[in-house]
Amino acid sequence: MKLNITNSFNLSNTTTPVQSYEDRCIRDSKWNANLYGKMGNDVKVLKEEQQGNTITREILVQPHAETVPVMVRAFAGEDALDYIEKTTYDFSKHTGTIETQMTNPSFAGTGSSGTFKVTGTGPSTVNWSINTNVHANLRFIGGAVEQAVCSEIKAKNSTVQAHIQNHLNKKA
Repeated sequence: MKLNITNSFNLSNTTTPVQSYEDRCIRDSKWNANLYGKMGNDVKVLKEEQQGNTITREILVQPHAETVPVMVRAFAGEDALDYIEKTTYDFSKHTGTIETQMTNPSFAGTGSSGTFKVTGTGPSTVNWSINTNVHANLRFIGGAVEQAVCSEIKAKNSTVQAHIQNHLNKKA
């Protein structure tokens, strides 16, 4: 199932809003882990490297047990919704790729893949846009799971956007 989201951010405290957004929200792995924590997850950075203008980061995202629905926990355990996220971002092109893969064998083949970009839309505004495809390789219920995941992401989007804007409002 396709999912497209665009969020706008105001960076009035800089003359280079795209670079400032990239430095504070993409390049900073501690900030990324903090954002996931605010959304009810633990994060472990598995790999991070920068070569030239490109950064690659691989993280393990582990939702807190209380955020995993009871039926899912009963079916697949408390780690049912853990996933690996791999992000690659090219600072010279202001574009990246993001892939997720569930780690629980009960959800093998379930995850997402897509692209995202950061664009300047005014003297102090940037847009962060993602175009991704969520896929659930689950017999009989895959489509329903895909819809539920996309609905959950959309429902949390305004909270994520607010956390990012608050972070950007702070002085670097």
